[in-house]
Amino acid sequence: MPTHEKRKPFDNLGYEFARYLIVYKATGGTIKMNVAEMLSGKGETLGDDPGRAINRAFKKMLFSTNEPTDGESPTVIFYNRDYKRESSYQAKAGRWKKVDAALQNIKASHDGKESLKTSGISRTEVNCETYYLVYKLTDDDTGEVISITILAQWTQCSGSEDFGGIGGNSEAPAGRNNSCLNEGIENASILSNVTVTSEYEGEDILNTEEPLTKETNPKWVCMRGVGWILSSQEKGKIRLAAVGSNPGEDRWEWQSLAHGGISMTGFAIGGSVSASQESGTATVTPLIALMAINFDVTYAPAYNCPVINLIIPPYTFNYTAYASFNSKP
Repeated sequence: MPTHEKRKPFDNLGYEFARYLIVYKATGGTIKMNVAEMLSGKGETLGDDPGRAINRAFKKMLFSTNEPTDGESPTVIFYNRDYKRESSYQAKAGRWKKVDAALQNIKASHDGKESLKTSGISRTEVNCETYYLVYKLTDDDTGEVISITILAQWTQCSGSEDFGGIGGNSEAPAGRNNSCLNEGIENASILSNVTVTSEYEGEDILNTEEPLTKETNPKWVCMRGVGWILSSQEKGKIRLAAVGSNPGEDRWEWQSLAHGGISMTGFAIGGSVSASQESGTATVTPLIALMAINFDVTYAPAYNCPVINLIIPPYTFNYTAYASFNSKP
Protein backbone atom coordinates (compact mmCIF):
# COMPACT_ATOMS: atom_id res chain seq x y z
CA MET A 1 0.00 0.00 0.00
CA PRO A 2 1.43 3.43 -0.94
CA THR A 3 2.24 6.06 1.68
CA HIS A 4 1.06 8.79 -0.73
CA GLU A 5 4.10 11.05 -0.64
CA LYS A 6 5.25 13.51 -3.29
CA ARG A 7 6.49 11.78 -6.44
CA LYS A 8 9.42 14.24 -6.75
CA PRO A 9 10.43 15.11 -3.19
CA PHE A 10 14.12 15.80 -3.94
CA ASP A 11 16.13 18.88 -4.89
CA ASN A 12 17.42 16.74 -7.76
CA LEU A 13 14.31 16.68 -9.97
CA GLY A 14 15.75 14.04 -12.29
CA TYR A 15 14.53 11.27 -9.97
CA GLU A 16 11.09 10.09 -8.85
CA PHE A 17 10.40 8.31 -5.57
CA ALA A 18 7.70 6.07 -4.09
CA ARG A 19 7.38 4.31 -0.75
CA TYR A 20 5.07 1.40 0.08
CA LEU A 21 4.26 -0.57 3.21
CA ILE A 22 3.95 -4.28 2.45
CA VAL A 23 1.78 -6.12 4.98
CA TYR A 24 1.18 -9.78 4.22
CA LYS A 25 0.25 -13.14 5.72
CA ALA A 26 3.19 -15.52 5.93
CA THR A 27 3.02 -19.30 6.34
CA GLY A 28 0.91 -20.17 9.36
CA GLY A 29 -1.08 -16.94 9.19
CA THR A 30 1.60 -14.74 10.79
CA ILE A 31 1.32 -11.08 9.78
CA LYS A 32 4.61 -9.65 8.51
CA MET A 33 5.63 -6.23 7.27
CA ASN A 34 8.27 -4.70 5.03
CA VAL A 35 8.93 -1.18 3.83
CA ALA A 36 9.86 -0.67 0.16
CA GLU A 37 11.45 2.51 -1.23
CA MET A 38 11.63 2.84 -5.00
CA LEU A 39 13.85 5.27 -6.92
CA SER A 40 13.50 5.80 -10.65
CA GLY A 41 16.38 5.79 -13.06
CA LYS A 42 17.70 9.26 -13.89
CA GLY A 43 15.21 11.09 -16.09
CA GLU A 44 12.75 8.18 -15.96
CA THR A 45 9.25 7.97 -14.51
CA LEU A 46 7.75 5.45 -12.10
CA GLY A 47 4.50 5.47 -14.04
CA ASP A 48 0.94 5.44 -12.77
CA ASP A 49 1.35 2.30 -10.66
CA PRO A 50 4.75 1.98 -8.92
CA GLY A 51 3.25 -0.77 -6.76
CA ARG A 52 3.29 -3.17 -9.71
CA ALA A 53 7.08 -2.97 -10.03
CA ILE A 54 7.53 -3.15 -6.26
CA ASN A 55 5.37 -6.27 -6.18
CA ARG A 56 7.54 -7.91 -8.84
CA ALA A 57 10.74 -7.03 -6.98
CA PHE A 58 9.19 -8.32 -3.75
CA LYS A 59 8.41 -11.67 -5.42
CA LYS A 60 12.03 -11.78 -6.59
CA MET A 61 13.19 -11.32 -2.98
CA LEU A 62 10.79 -13.88 -1.46
CA PHE A 63 10.46 -16.54 -4.15
CA SER A 64 13.33 -15.84 -6.60
CA THR A 65 10.80 -15.37 -9.40
CA ASN A 66 11.81 -12.88 -12.08
CA GLU A 67 8.82 -11.31 -13.77
CA PRO A 68 9.63 -8.92 -16.64
CA THR A 69 9.86 -5.18 -15.97
CA ASP A 70 8.22 -2.42 -18.00
CA GLY A 71 11.41 -1.24 -19.69
CA GLU A 72 12.51 1.31 -17.09
CA SER A 73 15.39 0.81 -14.62
CA PRO A 74 14.17 1.65 -11.11
CA THR A 75 15.82 0.49 -7.90
CA VAL A 76 13.77 -0.99 -5.07
CA ILE A 77 15.18 -1.13 -1.54
CA PHE A 78 13.47 -3.31 1.08
CA TYR A 79 13.55 -2.70 4.84
CA ASN A 80 12.26 -4.76 7.74
CA ARG A 81 9.59 -3.54 10.18
CA ASP A 82 12.31 -1.71 12.18
CA TYR A 83 13.25 0.23 9.03
CA LYS A 84 16.59 -1.53 8.67
CA ARG A 85 17.74 -2.23 5.13
CA GLU A 86 17.45 -5.90 4.09
CA SER A 87 18.04 -6.14 0.33
CA SER A 88 17.78 -4.20 -2.91
CA TYR A 89 17.03 -4.92 -6.57
CA GLN A 90 17.43 -3.01 -9.82
CA ALA A 91 15.62 -3.56 -13.10
CA LYS A 92 18.14 -4.28 -15.86
CA ALA A 93 17.47 -5.54 -19.38
CA GLY A 94 13.89 -6.41 -18.49
CA ARG A 95 14.74 -8.47 -15.39
CA TRP A 96 15.34 -7.84 -11.68
CA LYS A 97 18.95 -8.08 -10.51
CA LYS A 98 20.09 -8.09 -6.88
CA VAL A 99 22.29 -5.07 -6.18
CA ASP A 100 23.75 -3.32 -3.16
CA ALA A 101 21.86 -0.02 -3.19
CA ALA A 102 21.14 2.39 -0.36
CA LEU A 103 19.49 5.72 0.28
CA GLN A 104 21.62 7.26 2.99
CA ASN A 105 21.68 10.48 4.95
CA ILE A 106 25.30 11.61 5.22
CA LYS A 107 26.66 14.47 7.25
CA ALA A 108 28.93 16.81 5.30
CA SER A 109 32.48 17.42 6.47
CA HIS A 110 33.46 21.02 7.27
CA ASP A 111 37.22 20.43 7.52
CA GLY A 112 37.94 20.65 3.77
CA LYS A 113 38.02 16.86 3.33
CA GLU A 114 34.48 16.36 2.00
CA SER A 115 34.63 13.27 -0.22
CA LEU A 116 31.30 13.88 -2.00
CA LYS A 117 32.71 16.80 -4.03
CA THR A 118 30.13 19.23 -2.74
CA SER A 119 32.29 22.33 -2.90
CA GLY A 120 30.24 25.37 -3.76
CA ILE A 121 27.03 24.17 -2.09
CA SER A 122 28.34 23.11 1.32
CA ARG A 123 28.33 25.81 3.97
CA THR A 124 29.42 26.11 7.57
CA GLU A 125 27.10 27.74 10.06
CA VAL A 126 27.30 28.13 13.79
CA ASN A 127 25.34 25.36 15.55
CA CYS A 128 24.27 23.89 12.20
CA GLU A 129 25.17 20.72 10.32
CA THR A 130 24.71 20.10 6.59
CA TYR A 131 23.34 16.73 5.45
CA TYR A 132 22.90 15.05 2.08
CA LEU A 133 20.48 12.37 1.02
CA VAL A 134 22.47 10.26 -1.41
CA TYR A 135 21.77 7.27 -3.61
CA LYS A 136 24.74 4.94 -3.24
CA LEU A 137 25.28 1.96 -5.54
CA THR A 138 27.96 -0.57 -4.59
CA ASP A 139 29.25 -3.61 -6.46
CA ASP A 140 27.57 -6.58 -4.79
CA ASP A 141 30.63 -8.80 -5.31
CA THR A 142 33.66 -6.54 -4.73
CA GLY A 143 32.19 -3.92 -2.40
CA GLU A 144 33.52 -1.16 -4.67
CA VAL A 145 31.39 1.99 -4.80
CA ILE A 146 30.02 2.34 -8.32
CA SER A 147 28.29 5.69 -7.95
CA ILE A 148 27.03 8.24 -5.45
CA THR A 149 24.24 10.61 -6.47
CA ILE A 150 23.16 13.55 -4.32
CA LEU A 151 19.37 13.71 -4.23
CA ALA A 152 18.81 16.41 -1.62
CA GLN A 153 20.59 18.70 0.83
CA TRP A 154 19.44 20.34 4.05
CA THR A 155 20.96 22.15 7.00
CA GLN A 156 19.99 20.94 10.46
CA CYS A 157 20.12 23.67 13.08
CA SER A 158 18.89 23.66 16.63
CA GLY A 159 15.08 23.72 16.52
CA SER A 160 14.85 23.66 12.70
CA GLU A 161 13.01 21.21 10.48
CA ASP A 162 14.85 18.93 8.06
CA PHE A 163 14.30 17.26 4.70
CA GLY A 164 12.52 14.38 6.37
CA GLY A 165 12.36 10.63 6.54
CA ILE A 166 13.82 8.82 3.50
CA GLY A 167 16.45 6.11 3.84
CA GLY A 168 16.62 3.67 6.70
CA ASN A 169 20.40 3.85 7.32
CA SER A 170 20.48 7.39 8.68
CA GLU A 171 23.51 9.21 10.00
CA ALA A 172 21.36 12.26 10.66
CA PRO A 173 20.31 13.31 14.17
CA ALA A 174 17.83 11.08 15.98
CA GLY A 175 15.19 13.81 15.87
CA ARG A 176 14.78 13.66 12.08
CA ASN A 177 11.34 13.14 10.59
CA ASN A 178 12.20 9.46 10.14
CA SER A 179 10.45 9.13 13.49
CA CYS A 180 7.16 9.94 11.79
CA LEU A 181 7.38 6.97 9.43
CA ASN A 182 8.83 4.75 12.16
CA GLU A 183 5.84 5.56 14.35
CA GLY A 184 3.43 4.57 11.60
CA ILE A 185 5.31 1.33 10.90
CA GLU A 186 5.47 0.41 14.58
CA ASN A 187 1.78 1.11 15.10
CA ALA A 188 0.83 -0.88 12.00
CA SER A 189 2.86 -3.80 13.33
CA ILE A 190 1.22 -3.61 16.77
CA LEU A 191 -2.29 -3.34 15.32
CA SER A 192 -1.94 -6.37 13.06
CA ASN A 193 -0.29 -8.56 15.73
CA VAL A 194 -3.37 -10.76 16.10
CA THR A 195 -4.29 -14.37 16.85
CA VAL A 196 -7.38 -16.16 15.56
CA THR A 197 -8.91 -18.13 18.45
CA SER A 198 -11.95 -20.23 19.44
CA GLU A 199 -12.21 -19.39 23.15
CA TYR A 200 -15.62 -20.06 24.67
CA GLU A 201 -16.96 -17.12 26.74
CA GLY A 202 -20.39 -18.32 27.84
CA GLU A 203 -24.06 -18.39 26.87
CA ASP A 204 -27.58 -17.65 28.10
CA ILE A 205 -30.25 -20.39 28.11
CA LEU A 206 -33.76 -19.00 27.57
CA ASN A 207 -37.11 -20.73 27.79
CA THR A 208 -39.46 -20.63 24.80
CA GLU A 209 -43.17 -21.13 24.33
CA GLU A 210 -42.44 -24.78 23.61
CA PRO A 211 -41.68 -26.50 26.94
CA LEU A 212 -39.16 -28.92 25.45
CA THR A 213 -37.22 -26.27 23.45
CA LYS A 214 -34.75 -23.66 24.68
CA GLU A 215 -32.90 -20.84 22.97
CA THR A 216 -29.15 -20.45 23.44
CA ASN A 217 -26.69 -17.74 22.39
CA PRO A 218 -23.12 -19.04 22.72
CA LYS A 219 -20.42 -16.36 22.68
CA TRP A 220 -16.76 -16.91 21.89
CA VAL A 221 -13.56 -14.95 21.20
CA CYS A 222 -12.65 -15.27 17.52
CA MET A 223 -9.62 -12.91 17.54
CA ARG A 224 -7.20 -11.43 20.05
CA GLY A 225 -5.14 -8.31 19.39
CA VAL A 226 -2.95 -6.12 21.60
CA GLY A 227 -5.44 -4.64 24.08
CA TRP A 228 -8.61 -5.80 22.29
CA ILE A 229 -10.67 -8.84 21.34
CA LEU A 230 -13.34 -9.66 18.78
CA SER A 231 -16.23 -11.79 20.06
CA SER A 232 -18.76 -13.67 17.96
CA GLN A 233 -22.29 -14.18 19.30
CA GLU A 234 -24.41 -16.98 17.84
CA LYS A 235 -28.07 -17.86 18.25
CA GLY A 236 -29.55 -21.34 18.26
CA LYS A 237 -32.17 -23.74 19.59
CA ILE A 238 -31.83 -27.00 21.51
CA ARG A 239 -34.56 -29.53 22.26
CA LEU A 240 -34.98 -32.09 25.02
CA ALA A 241 -34.81 -35.44 23.22
CA ALA A 242 -34.76 -37.84 26.19
CA VAL A 243 -35.28 -37.51 29.93
CA GLY A 244 -32.66 -39.11 32.14
CA SER A 245 -32.95 -40.43 35.69
CA ASN A 246 -31.83 -36.96 36.86
CA PRO A 247 -31.59 -33.55 35.09
CA GLY A 248 -27.86 -34.00 34.54
CA GLU A 249 -28.54 -37.06 32.38
CA ASP A 250 -31.14 -35.42 30.12
CA ARG A 251 -30.29 -35.62 26.42
CA TRP A 252 -30.51 -32.29 24.59
CA GLU A 253 -30.01 -32.04 20.86
CA TRP A 254 -29.28 -29.15 18.56
CA GLN A 255 -32.15 -27.99 16.35
CA SER A 256 -30.50 -24.97 14.69
CA LEU A 257 -27.58 -22.54 14.92
CA ALA A 258 -27.01 -19.21 13.11
CA HIS A 259 -24.42 -16.44 13.25
CA GLY A 260 -25.46 -13.40 15.27
CA GLY A 261 -22.68 -10.84 14.92
CA ILE A 262 -19.18 -9.71 15.90
CA SER A 263 -18.40 -7.12 18.57
CA MET A 264 -15.16 -5.57 19.78
CA THR A 265 -14.08 -5.16 23.40
CA GLY A 266 -11.05 -3.19 24.59
CA PHE A 267 -8.84 -0.49 23.12
CA ALA A 268 -6.56 -0.90 20.10
CA ILE A 269 -3.02 0.30 20.77
CA GLY A 270 -1.42 2.15 17.85
CA GLY A 271 -4.55 3.14 15.94
CA SER A 272 -8.02 1.80 15.27
CA VAL A 273 -9.42 -1.60 14.33
CA SER A 274 -12.82 -2.48 12.87
CA ALA A 275 -14.48 -5.72 11.74
CA SER A 276 -16.88 -5.97 8.82
CA GLN A 277 -18.30 -8.19 6.09
CA GLU A 278 -18.79 -11.10 8.45
CA SER A 279 -20.74 -14.22 7.57
CA GLY A 280 -21.29 -17.52 9.36
CA THR A 281 -21.81 -21.09 8.24
CA ALA A 282 -23.19 -23.61 10.74
CA THR A 283 -22.93 -27.40 10.71
CA VAL A 284 -25.44 -28.96 13.11
CA THR A 285 -25.36 -32.51 14.47
CA PRO A 286 -27.51 -33.73 17.39
CA LEU A 287 -24.86 -33.25 20.09
CA ILE A 288 -22.31 -30.86 18.52
CA ALA A 289 -22.85 -27.69 16.46
CA LEU A 290 -19.98 -26.11 14.53
CA MET A 291 -19.73 -22.47 13.47
CA ALA A 292 -17.31 -21.11 10.85
CA ILE A 293 -17.21 -17.34 10.51
CA ASN A 294 -15.50 -15.34 7.79
CA PHE A 295 -14.76 -11.67 8.46
CA ASP A 296 -12.62 -8.70 7.41
CA VAL A 297 -10.53 -6.65 9.83
CA THR A 298 -9.39 -3.17 8.83
CA TYR A 299 -6.34 -1.66 10.54
CA ALA A 300 -5.77 2.11 10.57
CA PRO A 301 -2.35 2.99 12.09
CA ALA A 302 -2.09 6.22 14.07
CA TYR A 303 0.86 8.56 13.58
CA ASN A 304 1.65 12.25 13.48
CA CYS A 305 3.29 13.71 10.36
CA PRO A 306 2.72 17.47 10.49
CA VAL A 307 5.78 18.40 8.41
CA ILE A 308 6.04 15.97 5.51
CA ASN A 309 3.23 14.90 3.23
CA LEU A 310 2.94 11.30 4.40
CA ILE A 311 -0.25 9.26 4.57
CA ILE A 312 -0.36 5.59 5.60
CA PRO A 313 -3.77 4.32 4.43
CA PRO A 314 -5.82 1.69 6.30
CA TYR A 315 -5.41 -1.90 5.16
CA THR A 316 -7.71 -4.92 5.40
CA PHE A 317 -7.17 -8.66 5.90
CA ASN A 318 -9.69 -11.50 5.68
CA TYR A 319 -9.88 -14.18 8.38
CA THR A 320 -11.77 -17.39 9.13
CA ALA A 321 -12.38 -18.70 12.65
CA TYR A 322 -14.08 -21.84 13.94
CA ALA A 323 -15.83 -22.88 17.16
CA SER A 324 -17.86 -25.87 18.38
CA PHE A 325 -20.63 -26.01 20.99
CA ASN A 326 -22.10 -28.85 23.05
CA SER A 327 -25.87 -29.26 23.04
CA LYS A 328 -26.12 -29.76 26.78
CA PRO A 329 -27.35 -26.57 28.54
